[in-house]
Order: sequence, then C-alpha cells, then structure tokens
Amino acid sequence: LYQNGNWGFADRQGQLVVPYTFDDADSFRIGYAPVKLGGLWGYAGEDGTILIDYAFDEALGFNGSGTAPVKRGEAWELIKLGIYE
Repeated sequence: LYQNGNWGFADRQGQLVVPYTFDDADSFRIGYAPVKLGGLWGYAGEDGTILIDYAFDEALGFNGSGTAPVKRGEAWELIKLGIYE
C-alpha cells in the first residue's frame, strides 16, 4: 500500500499490518519483502521487522529456494537464506 510518499503492507483482508514506513517496497515471497529506506534496500518480515539489514543498492524478491539477487555498487550477487541450517 502507498500513502503520502511511503509504502506499507496490508493483510489479505486489506487491513494495514505494517505502517507506511518505507520509501519503496516489493511483494512478499517466502516471508520476506524487499524494502527501501534511506537510499538502501533490505528485507522485512510480514510483521515489518527488518530481517536483513539495509545494505543493498537494489534488491529483488526471493525465489522459492530462498535465493535473491541484490546489487552493491555495480555488482550483482545472490544471497541465500538458510545456508547454515
């Protein structure tokens, strides 16, 4: 959801569950959503908690296997969830 220049998230019933906090955001995939604040991207959980800190110039959503492309400077790389489980 977008309001007054900021993005937030709603549940399936349309109720706001994460306040309008972010400069930009994308959809949740496997419980993580790319969110932008202060010029950098990180990943938020479904309750709005930042799960992966703001460290990327660009960030795309995770795929079903827990991998997401992120960009730092001019270089794209992949990050992977759960590699230490």
